[in-house]
This record gives sequence, structure tokens and C-alpha cells, in this order.
Amino acid sequence: EGAASEHRRLLPIFLGMFTESNPIPVKYAVNRIGLNVGEPRLPMVPPSAKAMTEINKLLEEYDIDLPISA
Repeated sequence: EGAASEHRRLLPIFLGMFTESNPIPVKYAVNRIGLNVGEPRLPMVPPSAKAMTEINKLLEEYDIDLPISA
């Protein structure tokens, strides 16, 4: 039940990562939380303003705490 509960809790983020072609939303989200993975390379382009707004909202709703080793 623990894994299923966690899956349901995170499902909106999983779905949000497919608002546009992968890896565009994922790279945008990872950059937003502070891990510099760069911009998408051509022929891919940065996400649309609508997608950025949706991803920003998701990131604000969830407490994403990723330990970063030095």
C-alpha cells in the first residue's frame, strides 16, 4: 500500500512531464530545481509558456528535496 499511495501522490508530476515531447519538460523541471542540465538541443526547443506555467505550478505544489553531493 505504501508504494501505491506514493505513486498516486506523485502521479500529477509524472503526467506533467509529458505535457510536451520528452525530454523537454523533464530538462526544464530539473533546471528549475537547481540542477543545471542545460537546454534541449536542436531540433528540440524550450517548452512553451503554457507548459512552463504548468510545470512551475507542479513544482510549487510538491516539496522536492533532492540531496546534492559536492
